[in-house]
Amino acid sequence: MEGAPSAAAVNGLEFYNIQQGHCYFYIEGLSDIYTSQVQLYDAFGNLLDEYDGEASGAVLEDPVIKNNGFYAVKVRGCYEQAGGYAGCGEWTDPYYFSTAAKPFKLSQKNGRITAKWTKVQGAGQYTVYISKKPSGGFKKAASTSSVPASVRKIGNASLKSGKAYYLKGEEELTADGETYTASGSAQKIKMK
Repeated sequence: MEGAPSAAAVNGLEFYNIQQGHCYFYIEGLSDIYTSQVQLYDAFGNLLDEYDGEASGAVLEDPVIKNNGFYAVKVRGCYEQAGGYAGCGEWTDPYYFSTAAKPFKLSQKNGRITAKWTKVQGAGQYTVYISKKPSGGFKKAASTSSVPASVRKIGNASLKSGKAYYLKGEEELTADGETYTASGSAQKIKMK
């Protein structure tokens, strides 16, 4: 297009303030003469919505963004001329982000703790970590591709009656050769 600058390439995204119904991200690489166009996808590659943003970032406020899921965005920079003509760069590869994971439910019986998740959209792997403290010292205790998961030990030691333990979960999505994680806060359970 005559007089239009060359198409700009987006160099990266930094996500902030991710919550149900809302996501903000900063766009790296676009100068202020550009606007951005954004496509939001679910974890399976289905297009959910399209948005316009600025050169510096975009805010997605949409009820389709729910807790307990992985999502992806694609972005491109566009230069708009008078008369509505626009020159646009190429769409980026997907950038993935996760919303808050719902807490799992813990139960215990016969020296074993069972952790049940609400399945996370897009997750292919679930991992349970355990500690004797609410923050820090967590060790991998179980990993599964389906839910629930059972924990019998902390490190090499069996779980002890009368003791309290803290468990937290991590969900993983593997896409395009990369692994992305979502995690919840630690939850306490006391062994009987």
